[in-house]
Amino acid sequence: MIHLPPTIHQTVHVVCMAVALGGALITPSAVAPWVCTASHALGAWSHRWPVTHPKEDFLPIVRVSLAVVATLISLGQYGVLGTSGMGYVWLAGSSLVLEWLRPLAPNKG
Repeated sequence: MIHLPPTIHQTVHVVCMAVALGGALITPSAVAPWVCTASHALGAWSHRWPVTHPKEDFLPIVRVSLAVVATLISLGQYGVLGTSGMGYVWLAGSSLVLEWLRPLAPNKG
């Protein structure tokens, strides 16, 4: 499995968060940009501490749950309501991809 270096991983989260926040400021009534912003903000913030025991860590569960919710909300606003663009679906989905590519904890050994 591919794992990104922590600095690249966090930079991608911050860039995606900035794009989503820009969309949220342009259309503050749309929910999709706000949940994309929240999903990437949590990813950028919480990935500062690499997972030491993936089966016991709570943050990956929260990150994945928020990314899934963000993706579903973005899909709903795009497909059903037509109030936001497909870009937010990609932004929300990228949070899931970044979770799959998350950095590994350094070996202590």
